[in-house]
Amino acid sequence: LCHGDMGNLDLLFSAGHILADPAWRAQADRLAAIILDSIERAGWQCGGPEGVELPGLMLGLAGIGYEMLRLAEPEQVPSVLALSPPARPKGQPNATPGAIAVPEAGPAARPKPAKSKPHKPVAP
Repeated sequence: LCHGDMGNLDLLFSAGHILADPAWRAQADRLAAIILDSIERAGWQCGGPEGVELPGLMLGLAGIGYEMLRLAEPEQVPSVLALSPPARPKGQPNATPGAIAVPEAGPAARPKPAKSKPHKPVAP
């Protein structure tokens, strides 16, 4: 994702989505087809030394897999390169997937500070 084909693909894909321009999406689809063909011919190509498969998100297999998920489900998988937030479930505008709902506490629910006793110096 960081500086490879999948990062370039994410840029084109995001541009097509943000600008609502089908030409950008067509370019992204064309590049995706080229990348998939390359994977079939030469295998996974990561951002490390030639032939080494790295596991990481920015330079490795996790990034390749993540971008493929993003292409398949763009409304569910945000762009990590653009620091996009996760998608919100329909009907729950303030919810984050997997978050626990906690009611907001008003001033009455806040604990009152304990009264402190005056400090007495200790004699030597």
